[in-house]
Amino acid sequence: MTARRWGVITRLTALTAAMAMASGAAAQQPDTLPSAPQELPMLVAREAAARYNSPVALRVKSATTIDSSQIVEGDVATLEAPLTIAGVVRGDVVAINANVMLQPGARVDGGIFVVGGIVSGLDVARVAGEVRTYQARLRYTPNGGEGIVVEEHEGGGEALLSWVRLRPRVERENGFRFRNYATYNRVEGLPIYAGPYITRPIPRGVVTAELFGVIRSAENFRWSSENVGHRATIEARTNGTLQLLAGGRLQDVVESIQPWQMSNSETALATFFLHRDYRDWYSRLGGSVFAGVAGARGLSVIASLSDERWASRRERDPWTLFRDAQPWRANPTIDDGRYHTFRLTGTLDTRNNPDDPWDGWTVFAEIERGHGEVDSFGARSRTPPAPGARVESAHPEYTRGLLDLRRYSRLSPQTQLNTRIIAGGWLAGDPLPLQRQLSVGGFGTLPGYDFNDGTPGRDKLRCTGPIVRPGRPAECDRIAAAQLEYRVDLGLERLRNVVPFWYGRGAVVAFVDAGRGWRVRDEVTDAVDFGTRTLPALNTFLTDVGAGLDFSVVGLYVAKAVSTSSEPPNVFIRVRHRF
Repeated sequence: MTARRWGVITRLTALTAAMAMASGAAAQQPDTLPSAPQELPMLVAREAAARYNSPVALRVKSATTIDSSQIVEGDVATLEAPLTIAGVVRGDVVAINANVMLQPGARVDGGIFVVGGIVSGLDVARVAGEVRTYQARLRYTPNGGEGIVVEEHEGGGEALLSWVRLRPRVERENGFRFRNYATYNRVEGLPIYAGPYITRPIPRGVVTAELFGVIRSAENFRWSSENVGHRATIEARTNGTLQLLAGGRLQDVVESIQPWQMSNSETALATFFLHRDYRDWYSRLGGSVFAGVAGARGLSVIASLSDERWASRRERDPWTLFRDAQPWRANPTIDDGRYHTFRLTGTLDTRNNPDDPWDGWTVFAEIERGHGEVDSFGARSRTPPAPGARVESAHPEYTRGLLDLRRYSRLSPQTQLNTRIIAGGWLAGDPLPLQRQLSVGGFGTLPGYDFNDGTPGRDKLRCTGPIVRPGRPAECDRIAAAQLEYRVDLGLERLRNVVPFWYGRGAVVAFVDAGRGWRVRDEVTDAVDFGTRTLPALNTFLTDVGAGLDFSVVGLYVAKAVSTSSEPPNVFIRVRHRF
């Protein structure tokens, strides 16, 4: 093997590892040991800055004690300085990169909001409102007065090599940056986004802009139309706890068809190490505009309009650590053409800790209304269409929805019950384009059943017909799935004091999953066909059961299909939690 080839391999190994290990922000419960440094979610960072910048009764920047005889009439805010409370605060307490210590008899009539620190003494004091703590530090710059401005670090991607913590990583408001908005895959290899990033304050808000070029590692970074792209974004956002935002984007990128089933990190690891890509891909060329509102606790509602050309992409031959000589699964073709879409998305995240939640909700909902001008149709498994099927239109107008609802419930200090419900698909109009159809099955939804299973009788997973098409594209018009897991904490966080780089508590997990997909037909002619107003009976859903050990960063599980007794058990690894 040539030295140049080895050099490419070395770079890909480091970059893919960085992508897999890059982690999100971690919130922390009060009175817990600090965990490894994490990135603070941008919505939380902006909320923290807005709350600190609001008028307060007492603002401190050095170690301060509110003694037992003192009463503060209003809010208290501290920046980079520990705050001790022995008296009374008749308002909220906001701490930025600082700890809050409550003494016996202390009273806070509002809530406590801490970023970059912890709260101690909750058992000997009284706090009337909500206590929220995030151990990740806030990166900010002074605004020239008493306030602060958040250093924008998030645009949907992760910084390359962000897991390397040899020294604190600080990204300035302006500069040249590297991002991985996508993940290692069989179409692009590793897509690297690089370019200038600019932040400018405006009255009552901030404007951010980025101009990223894209270079893909497939075929050793060969300079070709397949290997280059771009992404240019501008966004204006107001200050405050409730923020208005608006912007636009021009892009030439490759995007996955069903990103909700597995995380970017897991997809990258499986592709790079195991030569298995669990996603399908297509290209998007065009522009969009968006506007919305974002608030505390991950609440956001965003509407967007786009005019783009969607096109099929071929699988290529990026290098992998194992099985490099094996052929890749074909990347399915899609319905190529020009598409105009209106999309409305909403999110809510009340989890106490995004990386290791014990309690809270997370909700993602999306409705898409699309109109297309199809140049060529992707290969389907039913040609000609079955009797009663609605024929695909060269000018489709469709409405599609998706809901991902998760609930985390702490039953006791050591036990937890988590629930996830996913439902989505066709709502109205013409049949969905091939790139908007769905499937279930595999490690992300039903781990007892193999991903992309082509065995006859398993069409409840992908809704395919008798003709096997390259890549076996998902062809379900609708899907529904539920996941339930029971967790027992092993209390392994104590190992942080004796084992270098140990992270997380560790838990024994038992779970059960159920789900299926189906096609929407005017006339029912098949076991997976249902009318537009009909839902499958619950006893037709495929189910599995399983158990495993979850060590927060990685988990080892075994799952067995229940509905199909002949299906052998699957042993698999997940990065972080199952959901």
